[in-house]
Amino acid sequence: MVNETLKIDEMEWAKRFFLERKIDVLILVAGIFLGVFLKWDIVEIAVFSVLVWAIVGPISVRILAAAALFFLSVTPFLLMLDREDQAEQYAVYAYYFLVIAVIRGILDLKGEKQTDKSESLSSL
Repeated sequence: MVNETLKIDEMEWAKRFFLERKIDVLILVAGIFLGVFLKWDIVEIAVFSVLVWAIVGPISVRILAAAALFFLSVTPFLLMLDREDQAEQYAVYAYYFLVIAVIRGILDLKGEKQTDKSESLSSL
């Protein structure tokens, strides 16, 4: 009984999310279709989708930086296991997530500056 109620709540949340953020979801789906059209790997499509979502959606810089640190910290272990190709790919993913985190940080700072300006104008 509890699981059914939980499933209903999750479905309602998903419906509300997609109805409220139609443009964001549309942009995200368009990015996925772009990746499929350009014949990217699934990981490349996922990283591109995270980039798009970081720009239009609410992904924290800390989460993106944590993903970059994860990939960067796994790289030496892969090198120790003689998986050089996979280690190189993980290092590239770490770089991607670091760049995405910087882009999201710049967008956050830009948003804070605009908020500060509007608050200072309204206090006059």
